[in-house]
Amino acid sequence: MTAEIIVYFLGTDERKNTQLYPIRQLVTVGYIDNVLHNHVAHFKDESERQEFLSEYMRIKNTIASFDRSNQRNFEKRLMDEWLPLCAAFISRWGKESVPKDLRHSIRDVQNGLHISPLMEFPEYHLYKFVKKDGVAQA
Repeated sequence: MTAEIIVYFLGTDERKNTQLYPIRQLVTVGYIDNVLHNHVAHFKDESERQEFLSEYMRIKNTIASFDRSNQRNFEKRLMDEWLPLCAAFISRWGKESVPKDLRHSIRDVQNGLHISPLMEFPEYHLYKFVKKDGVAQA
């Protein structure tokens, strides 16, 4: 039996044009609410794809490296280092290009640090949905 999988399109409608953005990348986010979430993004060239992935992984690796044993220091690093990395990513790629795990993390951090209003993100465009019985729907 196939697990439930949802694949979302990252980016603006313009990025769906495969003639302008011929490089496709699958970004696996992982399980959220017992559903495997993936994203497909299109890029104009290999260099742009690598830049996106590098920036995305830098955000993930940065927060993973923080020492959580000192709450005050952890929160300061979130404010001074991690949230600015996220802001730079959003400024460059747009809110439409933020993967689901990062959206959740940004909102969790904002909530934990009592930052309001919480950042709003646009809805994803569904790319593909695979039911538990393995039947794909577009």
